[in-house]
Amino acid sequence: MPRPIYSWPRGLALLALAGIFACQMVGATSFEHVTRRVLQTGPGINDNIRKGMGWVVTNFPLRAKVSCDPTFYHSPLALNISRPDRSSFCVKITSKMPDVVKYTCQQPASAGQVNRVQVLVAAGCIDALAAVTVDGRPWSNITYDNASNILSIDRIASLPSPDPANPADHTLCIALRPDHDTCGSLTSFCAPAYGPQPSCAIMIADNKGDCCPVNRVSYTGAALQTRLLYRLVGRFLGGCETIKSDADLRNAFATQYRVALGLPAGRIQFLSYTCRTDRMVAIFSATGLKVDEPEQIAERSAALLKPLTSLLGLVGVRASYYEYEPPSPPPSPPRRQQPVRTAPQVGRSPPLSQQSTPSVPIASSPSPPPYGSQSPPVYGGH
Repeated sequence: MPRPIYSWPRGLALLALAGIFACQMVGATSFEHVTRRVLQTGPGINDNIRKGMGWVVTNFPLRAKVSCDPTFYHSPLALNISRPDRSSFCVKITSKMPDVVKYTCQQPASAGQVNRVQVLVAAGCIDALAAVTVDGRPWSNITYDNASNILSIDRIASLPSPDPANPADHTLCIALRPDHDTCGSLTSFCAPAYGPQPSCAIMIADNKGDCCPVNRVSYTGAALQTRLLYRLVGRFLGGCETIKSDADLRNAFATQYRVALGLPAGRIQFLSYTCRTDRMVAIFSATGLKVDEPEQIAERSAALLKPLTSLLGLVGVRASYYEYEPPSPPPSPPRRQQPVRTAPQVGRSPPLSQQSTPSVPIASSPSPPPYGSQSPPVYGGH
């Protein structure tokens, strides 16, 4: 039988099959990622419902069980997202009593008895939860309802308020797993609240069950408190020799990111750049990002940098979070100590009553970090 003219060597054929399989796996991963995002977005909501708070309130079964007042403007409580980073955020609860009391939930007794906070979590995201703290203390009074996707943080009234003059003030912090594929950040952990701005749907209930204001707590104005590192890779069609100045290229990348994201100068800084044959790897830092911007860099760098990469002939551009352990400092050299010469003493040991007892250090709980700069309180479901 004649041998085919275009027969592939066995090694090349196996390599091609491996490439096809890898592409299928990447496609499957991307498809799963997109599918999770679509599910979290939820079905279409009527515009009239989307503008009001009625749909948000109905997601909290507690309101129907105890017949409490869920109207956010009937309560003096205000909520803000504060101190966010890539995988954690805090909800700051404050109270401002009105000059004229019109509703029962505006009474100081009701405002001071914050006992439960509930968060509407995106479907399938509760496994991203790592830890919860209340006023800086680790908190275990947590439950989750699979039917309603409600995360409940309970028994807050058992804690003394950090500010006795404002007993309603509390801070709840939620830490997420940064390695979670789809729900490791605030923007994906909270279920869509269908408000004018991206926000989390949060209910606060008092100790008596009379008041349970439901709020859309926007996070668009909250800036990340930490610096993020990214790894940027790509391939030059003309090879690394097409770039004459590494410093100019780093500046061009930083400028393009800032223009695409609308960031002030200095927020994007390229720390290193290497290129071998045609493969480029660069490390850069981003500071002062808003909550939704880190994912834009990680998921949309090819589109954000396209005006520049098209000019440079750079393809396959993608960015990913870059984490590394800082090197440990070298140990200090041992000090040379001169021997102390003392005359030998012979005698009896003092009685136990006269022996000094060594003091035992007592570990104290570290105080919670100071709050970062916070925007003025914004009331509920605007």
